[in-house]
Order: sequence, then C-alpha cells, then structure tokens
Amino acid sequence: MTKIYFLAIFLIASFLISAQNDYSFKQYGDETSDFFSLPLEWNATDYGLLAGFSAATYLIMQYDRDVKTIALMNRGYGESAPMKFGTLYGEPYTSMIIGSAFLIAGNTGNNEHNKRIGFELLQSFSYTLFTTGIVKVAFGRARPYMDEGQFEFQPFSFGYPDRFSFFSGHTSLAFSMSTILAANQEKTIYKVLLYIPAVITGISRIYHNKHWTSDVFLGGVTGYFIARWVHETHDKKEMGIATHNPILNISIGF
Repeated sequence: MTKIYFLAIFLIASFLISAQNDYSFKQYGDETSDFFSLPLEWNATDYGLLAGFSAATYLIMQYDRDVKTIALMNRGYGESAPMKFGTLYGEPYTSMIIGSAFLIAGNTGNNEHNKRIGFELLQSFSYTLFTTGIVKVAFGRARPYMDEGQFEFQPFSFGYPDRFSFFSGHTSLAFSMSTILAANQEKTIYKVLLYIPAVITGISRIYHNKHWTSDVFLGGVTGYFIARWVHETHDKKEMGIATHNPILNISIGF
C-alpha cells in the first residue's frame, strides 16, 4: 500500500508538472486545497445526503453475509475474462496509465480536450486513492475471506491488508475513472457504456470474496462523487462561476 502511494504521488507530480497553460500543477495544488476544505463548506443538505448514504450502507450491511453465500455457491468463474477484467480495471496503475496517456497526448498534440481528460483522471484518482486509504485504515473492517463476519471492525489497523475491506478501493477507483470518461462524452450511449467496466469491477470484488457488498456500494458512491466534483469544478471555471461547489450536492444525470 505504501509503495502504491509513493508511486502515485511521483507519477502524478511528474505528469502534471509537464502540463502547460491550463490544467497545470499549480491548478492541481489550488484545487486540492479546495477539495480538502469542502467539509467546512457543507450545508444541512450536504450532511443530510452523507447521512443518507451512510444509512444505505448500514442497511446493505445487514445482507452482506447473504450475498457472500450466494456469490460463493459457484466458484467456476473466478478466472473468467470478465472477472479478471473487473479486477484489472480497478487497479491503481490502470487509472494512472490511462490518465497519463491522455495528458501526454493532450500536451504533445496541443489538444485541450485530451489534456483535460488526463488531468481529471489523475486528479480524481489521487483524491479517491487518498480518501479510500484513510477510510480503510480508520475503520479496519475484516475482509469477507477472514470469516469474522460483516460487523468485525478494528479501527486504525495499520499495515494489515486483511482489515482493509471498508470500502472497496478497486471499486472507488473504477467509478472515479468511468465517471470522468463519461462526463467528457456527449452521447448518452457512450456515457452508459463507460460505466459497465466499473460495475463489473464491483461484482468481481464480491465474487472474489475480497469485499462485502456494502464495501462495493460505498466505494462506487465515493468514486462517483469525487470525480463529479473534479469535472464540475473545471466546468464552472470555464464558465467563470464560483468553484466552491459541495461534493455531494451534484446532479446525477446523463
């Protein structure tokens, strides 16, 4: 986990420093400051949405064991192409490679659209990775394969990946990437199709007994909202609108 964080920071810094004009390293720093100060600017509605998603996650937890039992009934598809693809799509290096490719293509080809996609992919990736890592350590939830039950938590379990179940990092990164790619598309059909890989990632984490269903749910929600905040922050800057938009108060629409 530590190696992943250092690698992520190194690559993000390297590629963002190479950007010129808009979507620069300075912009990344300014917006990162805005991102971490968001909770201080939330209103009652924002905290209400947070409470709603927390309640939904807790409700899903009641059925985590049942879903696990069903998922483990047939283990013949663990090495299937969809399950392998789902895991690969949610790996940290996948977001890093795709984001870097778009950013490099945008810089070398002077293509602002590609530069923006690459910048947003790496930016959303870094915020999602950091947020997921903090929550994993803070809650210390036992993974399903530990057979300790869905309500086994040991907060601040540093260095114990077996207790990094809550919430799913693969799923949060997958939805972060799919949301950025979809947000930069105009056609609805493309937007819908781009979410399919993220859904497969979530299913694969449950099927491989790496995460509970509630882990996958909250991971997907987190990745989605962080990515939407990143994209809409840039939209508002282009339109000259104040950019201190709350992370939860985002329209969900295609």
